[in-house]
Amino acid sequence: MKRIPRQVQIFGLFFLSSLILYWPARNAGFVSDFLGWQDLYDKGPWYGFLYSFGYGGHQQVLQLINYCMYKSFGTNGLPWTFLFCAFHAANGYLLYRLLLKMGNIWQLQFTGFTAMFGALFFLFSPYQPEVTVWRVCLHYMISGLCTLGAIWYTLDYLQRGRVRALWWAHGLMLINLFTLELALAIPLLTHGVLIGWQLSHKVPSVESPDTHDRYHLDWKKTILYLSLPQIGLYIFFFVWNKLTLGQWVGHYGEKRMLAFDPVRMLSTPLKYMVKPLFFIRHWEHADKMALFNWMSGDFGIKFCYILLISMALSVFFLRNFLTPRIKLAVLLLWLGILASVPVSNLHFEWVLFNENDRYGYVSSLFVLPVMALALARLARWWKYFAALLYLFISSFLLRNTVNDWAEMDRIYHKLLDEFVWYDAKELYVLSLADNYQGIWMFRYYPKGSALADAFQVVKHRNLSGIIHETAFFNMNTGHDALLAKVLEGN
Repeated sequence: MKRIPRQVQIFGLFFLSSLILYWPARNAGFVSDFLGWQDLYDKGPWYGFLYSFGYGGHQQVLQLINYCMYKSFGTNGLPWTFLFCAFHAANGYLLYRLLLKMGNIWQLQFTGFTAMFGALFFLFSPYQPEVTVWRVCLHYMISGLCTLGAIWYTLDYLQRGRVRALWWAHGLMLINLFTLELALAIPLLTHGVLIGWQLSHKVPSVESPDTHDRYHLDWKKTILYLSLPQIGLYIFFFVWNKLTLGQWVGHYGEKRMLAFDPVRMLSTPLKYMVKPLFFIRHWEHADKMALFNWMSGDFGIKFCYILLISMALSVFFLRNFLTPRIKLAVLLLWLGILASVPVSNLHFEWVLFNENDRYGYVSSLFVLPVMALALARLARWWKYFAALLYLFISSFLLRNTVNDWAEMDRIYHKLLDEFVWYDAKELYVLSLADNYQGIWMFRYYPKGSALADAFQVVKHRNLSGIIHETAFFNMNTGHDALLAKVLEGN
């Protein structure tokens, strides 16, 4: 019997392990924003993906896949779970391959250890389920694949000087621009890799005279075929949005995306860097509040960036003395920072679980392997013990989060299934769960009723009366509720 190739085995391992961990939430994720898309898919024509079904942003790639999935399988959770786990596993697999490639280029010891555990730390991070379970977040995984692919082809160009590789990188950026605005980080990341490549390799010496030839870069060629096309894609993106959407940036809109707050934009990437590395969302409230408040202050921001800049300068000035592990770790930390730039002016949620974890998905591709690089420093089997312990903690927290998604889905459908007041002329909803452990349930932004919308889209039933939704609350357990009593004499 012909042996299955090793790379296929690794992808299969990533896919099956993801499927096992996410299996309890296989029917979850069809809530909140998905209801709006579901309504548009039901009413819109098949070619609606070409204009993103009227949505104020260019997400044609996402909408094509989502529309085909919905029309083929409806809200049957199993095929959606297979698709999302496959995309998540593909991100982990491509990250594994990229770390192997970077390890070989930087001449890293224990490259296999770093690549495998770096990918596993990403796959089993407890901050991924918002992307991997919520059925409106496929575009974050597509962005991850496009970003990793663009960096892969940039490294291929740096290694071999093949311009064709750069056109593949630009093509992936173009696909990503019609998926999610995180594509705007790709030029920052490719040029970050370019700078890291130049700064971290040793200065030529008598002992290694070929070093200059091996790492020599034709800057004119690089600017012509790397920098200028990506600047051109930037210009195309903003002009096309202005012509077709009436604003420079779609999705959240230019009022939010172009609201430049220097303090927030500097502090937010730092928070996305440390949160997944040290499981900070799971700290005690007072502790994580103290840390994130410090990172939002002037002193904390200055301290962190002085430290990061000092690390980058040390790579340049001490590159003949620093180990490849340190050089690569510094580069990955900076890539994690740069990957967060497109979302740096958006809200960073740290009080509730799950919410807005999706903004850190691409950044975590670069940040979490730093932990694997750090653990690779340990002696012999100690590094495996430490890596497995870290992976166990991460998987344990992930499983708890996945179970929260499953519980949210149970509560959500229980309410819809047991509701009996369809014909009430006037209905007072005294309390309704905005979220369960930070997972959106009945959060609703348009005018109207969140409850009525859920019944119309999910149950295909209309509530005929006037609905008054009095209050929304954060639901933390399956028993949380509001008790109302009618006072005597009223």
